Amino acid sequence: MPFRVAVKDPLPVFRRGVVAVLSHAGFDTDEPRDLMAWVDDQPRGTVALVVLTVLDTDDWDLLKELSHARDRMFVVAVLEEVSADAYVRALTAGAVSAMPRNATAAIVLDTFHAAIRGTSLVPLDVIRSLLPPSPAVPPPDGNPSEGKPYGLSETERRWLRELSTGLTVGRLAEQEHYSERVMFRLLRELYNRLGARTRTEALMHAQERGLL
Repeated sequence: MPFRVAVKDPLPVFRRGVVAVLSHAGFDTDEPRDLMAWVDDQPRGTVALVVLTVLDTDDWDLLKELSHARDRMFVVAVLEEVSADAYVRALTAGAVSAMPRNATAAIVLDTFHAAIRGTSLVPLDVIRSLLPPSPAVPPPDGNPSEGKPYGLSETERRWLRELSTGLTVGRLAEQEHYSERVMFRLLRELYNRLGARTRTEALMHAQERGLL
């Protein structure tokens, strides 16, 4: 499936830096002056992804317009100020993901690949800020395995901590010397024990239970 990427930011150095990172990763990347015209020019069947820095009201309006422009359109919002409110506002406006403007090349690529998969990397601090205060949650059976809070090994708790930093499953698998398929299976079993269906839910439950 063909992908085309557009990068929109008022700073040429930042814009070209993102273009260089994505181009080096093999993606066809442009710096169009008119984003809407660029979107309209993309042939049907092409997945269009826009990396858009949102700094003012016009940028937020453009984010909303782009998000509803066509099928197979994904927008990653680049945020000058990283906060829970900014992330929620970006996702509500239609972005599939968001990242800080001072993101490293690795974070840019991780955010980009997550957006393509239809997932979103959300910083742990943002997740924490969205959680209501709550008392410690007791284990489901009231009797966790000895030495394993909530039935999780220290290795599994370390996996959760590393995932909470934005580490991808692929990189975790490489680090732990598993295939990506096996790593996904192990994490799915781990999520099930936490009563979660997704990575984000698992991290939220782990945070509530003091496992991170």
